[in-house]
Amino acid sequence: MASADVQQPPAQEAAPALPDYLTNPDAVLGDNDAKWRYGRAPDYSKTRKVFAESKLPDVAMSLHVRHNAVY
Repeated sequence: MASADVQQPPAQEAAPALPDYLTNPDAVLGDNDAKWRYGRAPDYSKTRKVFAESKLPDVAMSLHVRHNAVY
């Protein structure tokens, strides 16, 4: 029996990972090379607290669901 000349398929490159700024809302704040306006990264803790306590997250989710709905 003759041996077949079988070629291996080319290796597929791994899909690039998502950039950290898309997966972590604090990614930019941890950037050591950034030059911050007041010498340090901003503190968004109060802003995030007000946002979480407001109705804005519900509105944003409602818009997201409505936008992705199939009619």
